Amino acid sequence: MNTFTRLLLCGVVFVGGMVVSKNLSAYYGQPYYQSSSSPIYDAVMSSDYNGAQNALMGAQAAGTLENEINVQDAYGDTPLHIAAKKGDSQMVQLLVSWGARKDIPNNNGDYPEAVATGRCGRFLK
Repeated sequence: MNTFTRLLLCGVVFVGGMVVSKNLSAYYGQPYYQSSSSPIYDAVMSSDYNGAQNALMGAQAAGTLENEINVQDAYGDTPLHIAAKKGDSQMVQLLVSWGARKDIPNNNGDYPEAVATGRCGRFLK
């Protein structure tokens, strides 16, 4: 089984050079287009806590932490929005502890706290 087939089975599809993941479709009513412009963003999308920690340390060392931790995708979502939507409290805590901004709205005008599921909202107040 090749990589493309594995990704299809996991609900990931490539469309026009973009990665489309069905995981967040419920939030948008359409496929979610992932931007690969930030290793932090990519780690959050993959729910890869260790990868996110490593990406945060790398961005800090490179002096790009503030930009990378707050990068916005085509929907205006930051990594913090994504982690909050997924209900990933551990990732939300990690991002907040590294300085992710809670005051950035997405294209719908929603802040991370407004889109949080599960217990994530308590870390975003």
